[in-house]
Amino acid sequence: MSSDHQPADSDDPGGALLIRIADGDRSAFEELFTTHSRILMAVILRIVKSRTLAEEVLQDCFTEVRTRCSGFDPGRGSGRDWLITLCRRRAIDCVRSVQAQQDRDYADGLRTTAEAGDQVEQIVIARADSDRLGPADPPG
Repeated sequence: MSSDHQPADSDDPGGALLIRIADGDRSAFEELFTTHSRILMAVILRIVKSRTLAEEVLQDCFTEVRTRCSGFDPGRGSGRDWLITLCRRRAIDCVRSVQAQQDRDYADGLRTTAEAGDQVEQIVIARADSDRLGPADPPG
């Protein structure tokens, strides 16, 4: 264990794994994934409502675990709670991002429809004017 971390409680296997990962233990990362990925996937899936998105978020979370696990402090909570919080935040960010993209797409669609409607309106007016005026008299 590194001197940066307090010893993990034996009742917190997730915390112990996070500390080992922070110390560079690759087998601990594999063990953490094996033991926690199902519960984390369930947490994420409940938020994002899409298995494909949930898998992406879970992958992002485990990538973040590799880089941020040194920020885990066993004195502030369990490793499992830290992981769940990380996954919840990532899942909520994903939902917000998807919603923002859908909102942008909807606004773009409305704008495009309005522009197309204006063009159609101009064509209809031009044809009505043309029909009202009738055919031009041939030069005589």
